[in-house]
Amino acid sequence: MEFTPLGAYTCLGVPMHHLANTLVDPDAVLGRGWTATVTGRLAAAPGLGSTLRRS
Repeated sequence: MEFTPLGAYTCLGVPMHHLANTLVDPDAVLGRGWTATVTGRLAAAPGLGSTLRRS
């Protein structure tokens, strides 16, 4: 993900300069199990095709 400095602070509660130019495990920042939860929710979500109306 890419955030603006304000967006990073708002969403993550961590100033962007603490994360700039680094690779960070999302679970380390967002809490243990976050990655597994989001992966499961994305896998269970309907595909884009089911959300678009056909004319």
